Amino acid sequence: MGSSIMNITDPVCLYIFTPQLLNTEADCERVFGLWKAHLPDCLPDKFDFVEPVRMPFNKDNWGYLLKGWKVGTAFMAKRKNPKISISINSEKGKRPIHSYWAIKFQSGEVSIESLLNFLRHASEDLEAHFSCLALMAPAEVAFARINGTISNLDRARAKFGLFLYSRKLQQLIPDIYWLTVFGAPYVKMFGRERLLSTPVFKAEAQGEQVVLQLTPSIEDVRNATAYEEVKKRVKAHLGEDAFFMPGKPEDFPYRHPSHEDFGWQVPPTKPNRMFAEYAAKHAAEVAAGKWPRAAAAPQAPVAPAAGRPWLGSLLEKLPFGHGNEKPTTASAKSTQAQEALQEFSTGFSFEELEIFLKRLVPLIESGFGEAEVRQVCDLARGLGLDEEKALKFRIRHAGMDAVMRIELFADDVNEVAMYLFAPPALAKQIDAEFDKYMEGED
Repeated sequence: MGSSIMNITDPVCLYIFTPQLLNTEADCERVFGLWKAHLPDCLPDKFDFVEPVRMPFNKDNWGYLLKGWKVGTAFMAKRKNPKISISINSEKGKRPIHSYWAIKFQSGEVSIESLLNFLRHASEDLEAHFSCLALMAPAEVAFARINGTISNLDRARAKFGLFLYSRKLQQLIPDIYWLTVFGAPYVKMFGRERLLSTPVFKAEAQGEQVVLQLTPSIEDVRNATAYEEVKKRVKAHLGEDAFFMPGKPEDFPYRHPSHEDFGWQVPPTKPNRMFAEYAAKHAAEVAAGKWPRAAAAPQAPVAPAAGRPWLGSLLEKLPFGHGNEKPTTASAKSTQAQEALQEFSTGFSFEELEIFLKRLVPLIESGFGEAEVRQVCDLARGLGLDEEKALKFRIRHAGMDAVMRIELFADDVNEVAMYLFAPPALAKQIDAEFDKYMEGED
């Protein structure tokens, strides 16, 4: 790593939102080329496109990585030292939503200089519309709780990360972050000269983008009073109506680029109403003292797996580790009794798991209701790291008695992999319900 080594006590989070689809083999090689060139000490140990994340990041699995990448599902990865979680979500061009690259550092050491260098190069190369680097110090966590951009990074709810998603970003800017890269849509909205004259430590043009660094050191974020004054001056200079304002109604007309400026043919759908309903319910529980700490905002679930392809060709383009261990998943352990059932699998945060399972209740005539949803969610929250358990339900669907099995695997501290086995007709309905859920439909 370079200089400016930081010992991570509060999580450091990085996001890049790009209009590029990032769904081809060339895109994959370009992303990992950027990663290797500018952040080589933070390449992952393990990766996958479906939970659990157990596939070793080595040359033997590069073919599998390329195949999974082209399918268009979410790339998930992790590293032990420093402790990092990574997600790269590519789009297929069917929805007005950005692809994004998120890296969240939880512990260990990291070079802030290397992160700055990486973020600037990757943002420029990927033509990012919005990128940021944030230190989740206590005051930043407190504001993220209010604007709904928080995720818990451990089960004790003692560490919190930043959670951003495209639909919300297209309606308003949740906050100004220690380093923020404004891409072409925002440069057009604010004006290049206006951005370059922002009262910050450093404001620089980078191609069609403008990069704002609020203070000399990311550690300045810990001085909450002084740092908040810097943020207030920035928002006042650029216009407060472009940034989240506490107390404003959900339909407040925030200033934002048009969907044409983002490059979309149609405007994005609004974020799922159930997110807001869950947040309101949880806020009431927090106020009533039912939670010792504020819980995470829901995280976007991982798309269902398209099946695990065979390992392909060997490439020598990256400094991979060694070994070719094969991961085992809950679905791989299923018995022959499951053969008549069809699998639906995805990863959820605990809050998202409850929200989605409740959507399945109306699909099933009996045997899976509110009590069973609570049973699954309680089991998920009680799992230890790398622990897996299963539940079997006797259900009635389409006038016939059947079995539905749910297997849970805790590969991460703040989310769970769910493998649901159901009769083919029900599994097809669940797939369709998931698609509606991802599109934000009630």
